[in-house]
Amino acid sequence: MTTSSHTDETFNIGIFLYQGVEELDFCGPFEVLKAASYTRSEKGQNPVWQVFTVAEEPGLLKTSGEMLIQPHFTFHNHLHIDLLVVPGGLASSQVKKPAVLEWLRKVTSQAQLNTSVCTGAFLLGAVGLLDGHTVTTHWSALDELARQYPGARVEREVRWVDEGRLVTAAGISAGMDMSLHLVERLAGRELAEEVAHYMEYRWQEQYLLRERVTFRPCYAGLVKLQVESSRSLKLSRPITISMTARTWARCSWCPKAKLHGGEQ
Repeated sequence: MTTSSHTDETFNIGIFLYQGVEELDFCGPFEVLKAASYTRSEKGQNPVWQVFTVAEEPGLLKTSGEMLIQPHFTFHNHLHIDLLVVPGGLASSQVKKPAVLEWLRKVTSQAQLNTSVCTGAFLLGAVGLLDGHTVTTHWSALDELARQYPGARVEREVRWVDEGRLVTAAGISAGMDMSLHLVERLAGRELAEEVAHYMEYRWQEQYLLRERVTFRPCYAGLVKLQVESSRSLKLSRPITISMTARTWARCSWCPKAKLHGGEQ
């Protein structure tokens, strides 16, 4: 049974762990969200963010890279979860477990935000959360996600997709980018940038937000790019960003991208 300790003064962030979970899929979001929690606490801001991990049973778990981890809580004693993070790894083994699916259905129905990193999207799909939504996952699993969940629109070449209560990230390091976006969404841009700076992390902001692709990487650059459109998706307005030539290569698929001073 879930421990009910949710008040207006707390915002609980639970990260699901399991045998074979991918390390950075959960460690990245944990670091980002915990750093944001600490910073908010130092500033005396409410609600207090509590970040913790949850597993089906007590005891040590072995990650995909054979790291041993000890979750904070189990399915039976964790705090109420306002924001759920479901990381990837050996998610296919968890999809076959009735107890896991039952827990996910219960928690996701009560959470304010349900998120996944990498192949964690398959677990959200297994409880019906992907149908009718635009989603993403690790590049190597995009086709399989589309095959298993034809009711979802699988987006490629984005770091994360924000669909309101549902937010999905691409693979591994993209979970950190998504988590910084969650910090911005919940507590403002200033805190998200402060956390990224503290972590010495270059936030990659290539995402889909309610039918809009936006690029806002924090690169001090030599080349300015104006993105007018991207494939069949329409931008709400032209966006000018600064980036290095190396970063430009990542965005060269945009057919209407123009270099200042001349077309590509």
